[in-house]
Parts: sequence; structure tokens; C-alpha cells
Amino acid sequence: MKELTIRDDPILKHQRINLLQKVCSVLNENDINYFLTCGTLLGYIRENDFIEWDTDIDIGLFDISEVLKLKNHFWKLGLSCNQKNSYHFSPKLHIIDKELDVDSEFHVDLYEFENTNDGIIFKFSVKPAYVEIIRKVVLEVVRVVFKPKYPRPNSVFEIMDTSGIPITWKQWSSRLQEWIKKNFYKQGIHIFEPFTSVKVLWFGTLVKIPSSPIDHLRLLYGDEWDIPQPNYKRSKERQRNVRRVKL
Repeated sequence: MKELTIRDDPILKHQRINLLQKVCSVLNENDINYFLTCGTLLGYIRENDFIEWDTDIDIGLFDISEVLKLKNHFWKLGLSCNQKNSYHFSPKLHIIDKELDVDSEFHVDLYEFENTNDGIIFKFSVKPAYVEIIRKVVLEVVRVVFKPKYPRPNSVFEIMDTSGIPITWKQWSSRLQEWIKKNFYKQGIHIFEPFTSVKVLWFGTLVKIPSSPIDHLRLLYGDEWDIPQPNYKRSKERQRNVRRVKL
């Protein structure tokens, strides 16, 4: 779940609904076992709407290979579906609507959950505290040197995009970021009690959610899951709900 910043253009609600309907129609028609998760499930349960600052739709499933076979189905609906690789992360697919503005970040992430004897496992990257400190220092130095359009950018890439920096610099920066993730990031996991998917109607569309949605959200967001937290990713509550494992 990615968060909007105050500089991002608002994502129109009909665009969100349209993308949700397109993706779920393909999954439903092909009997894929999926469920809303993370911020999208939180929005459905807590607000019966999308979360205002969320820039993606989060969907969980148990077999990404089955969805990869449906690329042509997505393509016919104007959707691009690609697999994203991330160190220490459960496999995921990234779906975007080709009709949206090319600068729009709104998309669908489909994450693979693993069914094991110990429960249903979801893996994700955990950034060490010292890496975040270094990132902030580097960001401030680059901001001062290149004087980007926005006074407080969120990433080095954002500075590059607004400062006319050569593409080769961006490529090297991207490689460096991947190297840091590979060597310094750790793996965190959430272990869910076994659950099934149940059908519900949302925005006139048939979607699926976990059979125990409150338990699902409590594990992801803690006991205060029903209290809006726009900056949840950096909150202590998130850290308390992350189980770290050695690779």
C-alpha cells in the first residue's frame, strides 16, 4: 500500500472503481481464489470506500502462476500485467490501466500468500532503521545540491525527475537501490490463521474478501486498525506487528 503526498494529483473515484471492476471481472470469470487485502480491505471494512491517500488496490491470492496465464484477458480490457521481483518479498503482479495518464501511479498489486502447515504466510521487506537514517541524509544532500522543483521531495528519484538529471544517473541510482535492498533489507512475515474467501458486493462489483476480515486487519495493522493513520508505514504500530526472520 503506497501513500499519496500533498503534491500528488487526486485519483478520481470512478477511475479506482473502473480498475477494480476490470481486474475482479477477469479473476471472477476464471475462478481465481483471491481476496482484498491491506489498504483496500481496510477501506472496504472501515469506510466502505477507498482510502483517500491510497494509490493502489491490494489483492491477495494463492497462485500467481494462474493469473499470469490470463495476461491476454487483462490486455483486452486495456490493462498491462507484469510480474515484479523484490528481494525478500512474496511474488507479486503489477497491473496498470493503459487508458490512465502515463504519470498516474494508481495501479493494482496482486500479492501471493503461501498456504503452509503453520498458517497462511505473507512475506515483505523490512528496512533497517539505520538504512532509513542514511536515506534521509542522502535525500537532504541531493536536495540541496540539485534544488528540485518541490522543496521536500520524498525520494532521490523524485528529485531526478524534476531536475533534468541525465537518464544514466537514474539507471545507476536504480542499480544502487537494488543492491542496498539485496544486501541490507531483511524479511518480515505475517502469519495468518487459515481462512477462505467470501463474496461481497462493492461498488456494484462482485469482489472477494477474507472470511475473517477483522482478524486479517488486526494482524496487519494492530488493535487500532480502525483508527485512520495516513503515515502508518512509519508508525510504531506497524513495527510491533512485523515478525522478523533471518534469511
